[in-house]
Amino acid sequence: MAIYKQIDKLFDYTLWNPLDPIEHSTRVPIKVWTDLSIANGQSLLQLSVNPNSVSFQQNKRTTSDVVQSGRVYYFWSEAPGEKNLDILTLQVAGTSGSILNRVAFREYTQKTGENVIKNPPSGIINTKHKKWMRLYSMTRQGAYPIELEGAFNFAHIEYSSPLFPEGRTIEFKGHFENPLQFDERADRPFMVDYSFSFLVHETSPDLDVIIEQADKILTLKE
Repeated sequence: MAIYKQIDKLFDYTLWNPLDPIEHSTRVPIKVWTDLSIANGQSLLQLSVNPNSVSFQQNKRTTSDVVQSGRVYYFWSEAPGEKNLDILTLQVAGTSGSILNRVAFREYTQKTGENVIKNPPSGIINTKHKKWMRLYSMTRQGAYPIELEGAFNFAHIEYSSPLFPEGRTIEFKGHFENPLQFDERADRPFMVDYSFSFLVHETSPDLDVIIEQADKILTLKE
């Protein structure tokens, strides 16, 4: 049995070596920032815990009418010859990771002798907690804050994925459709599940360009 476990572990390392700095860097899917956060001198927010899922949702602008002979479909575009794609939406869901301050927890248990925290100790928060609060704050920012003097407060997501071979990194520029939606559970008091929707105004590089360039990349036989 021990031999099988070692083989499984070796196989996992073959697929993805967590000690390889190059592979590990591509496993961080998103960095988040807003124009307001940059104006306030904040750095890009790289989450400590990767999202559990990122869903790409996009429809085509179509309407239909029922006529005597069946159904007629209409495809709408801004100008002749242009695509009739609707706005791309990213549905992001993840977890905060444990927001428990372990240093304060140890001090609390040593002082009280209790293993369960009834009232979490106040004071310094851990890194995961702080980053989650920053993300929550950015999703709650106004569209036209005073600091930007009338300019729209765009949000940005830098996304890494092996599905997009050209650099594997895409910047999505748009706005949060809603603040973070999250749930608290009694059986996981220091772990928060969250989700948010992000409406994409533009991408850099353009998704069509990435798709076209993918056709030109040399394919090796496996």
